Amino acid sequence: MDVKNLYLIYDLLRRRKFTIEGARDYLKNNKKADEKFAAVQSLEKIKAFFLELKASL
Repeated sequence: MDVKNLYLIYDLLRRRKFTIEGARDYLKNNKKADEKFAAVQSLEKIKAFFLELKASL
């Protein structure tokens, strides 16, 4: 298991409030879960950038 998968599991459990069973089922049934997670991560970084930019105005 690599760090990216570990972070994806952490995100499912903590941020999205999945149970352990629910996270396991989600990962089994969603083959592109890591791609979706990467997109969400990119959007979070963009959001943080815009919030920093707004604060500096």
